[in-house]
Amino acid sequence: MALREILRESFEMLMDKPKMFIPRFISTSISTLWVLSFPGIYSGNLSAVNMESMIYYLSSMPLIVLLGVFVSVMLAEMVADKPFLKKSFLKTLDRWKTILGVTVGILASTILFYITVSIGFFLSLSTGSLIFTGLGALVSLVLALGFSFAIFFLPISITENERLLKSFKASMGASKRNSKEVALLMIFGIGLLGVAFSMQGTLQSVGVAGFVVSRFISAVMTTYLFVVSPKMYMTQSSVE
Repeated sequence: MALREILRESFEMLMDKPKMFIPRFISTSISTLWVLSFPGIYSGNLSAVNMESMIYYLSSMPLIVLLGVFVSVMLAEMVADKPFLKKSFLKTLDRWKTILGVTVGILASTILFYITVSIGFFLSLSTGSLIFTGLGALVSLVLALGFSFAIFFLPISITENERLLKSFKASMGASKRNSKEVALLMIFGIGLLGVAFSMQGTLQSVGVAGFVVSRFISAVMTTYLFVVSPKMYMTQSSVE
């Protein structure tokens, strides 16, 4: 099936079954309240950030990442096994060990990306050459894109496999077999998120209400992407 057909069918599925937006809307509500509760993050006033708020931020971030992973797997479950909310929730909950492992992997990868950028930044401070900052950012970007490519089909592969390593291998294998399509979808996804981010910056000037609205617009876009991925995976599997 052509990529445009997968995009069209994913859109039609969401229009026919709007309840598929519910998981992402719930997680967005929680994460938005989390952002607004953290001093200095929403307002941009870094002077309001203190040690206590940083501890709160770092200790609660894993829960937000865990929630995001859970919702992505739940959406994949809904695509694969009809959009029944309760059933998809319970089946996803049964895979809590794998979801926890994915969360740890994402957090570890994020730390690695920051370390790479930090090394480049400190080398630039030591040598006076900005080239190290650029190299650090470039390496971090390449690692992030590679990681995103490898886990592109991870939510749906988790629904088919019990173990994390097996799910990761299945996702990476599917990405390699459909490298062109995955690359195009990643560009498409980055474009959508870019639109959402720019819209968030514009609406944020309106105040908290604008910020909240922009977050939910972003949630709609990411829900679509989380439906396209399993839809494509299932289509390719049926062909094989």
